Amino acid sequence: MSPGKDTLTTNHCQSLEATIKQVKEEIVKAKQDKSDEGKKLLAEAEQFMKRIANLKLSVAKIPLTDKKYTDTKTAVVKFQKDTKTELVNLAKKADTKEPEVIDVALLKYTRPKFMHNATAAGTLPVWTFQFTDTATKKTGQVDIEMKSSMTKDEATAKKMMSDAAIVEVKKHYPKATVKINNSSLES
Repeated sequence: MSPGKDTLTTNHCQSLEATIKQVKEEIVKAKQDKSDEGKKLLAEAEQFMKRIANLKLSVAKIPLTDKKYTDTKTAVVKFQKDTKTELVNLAKKADTKEPEVIDVALLKYTRPKFMHNATAAGTLPVWTFQFTDTATKKTGQVDIEMKSSMTKDEATAKKMMSDAAIVEVKKHYPKATVKINNSSLES
């Protein structure tokens, strides 16, 4: 068979290789090359590269309709699509992963700051705490209203408010280790 326009060429194989290389780059770009799922995808990509290398031995020898080429091309396209879907799912999974360690710090407070001054002002103090996932740096806030039972000295009131903030954050992230940033309470 003489090579013609309907015969497998080096360009056809290079196109498949380029697709696999692009998939590998997308895995790395998505920072999944170190994850178990990403390592499996990269190993699968290497298998495709070997398959394409074997296909190159048939350049100018088989028609484009040959099952060896069409099956490889179909599998590469499916692998590319499946990998994109997997990377999207891994990104969603990372976004919904519960934080392991959360730092909580006093962000602001209303005046008066303590309960013993609030009775004269006629308003209850509210402290706003910011919590931060130490891994992703995502933040959130909780407002804690000082209770009338927190009329102790200021050091005890600070401790009671920070404990209340930890309890509130733990309601949202029960498995996380929640730590108070004590230096934020010094103002």
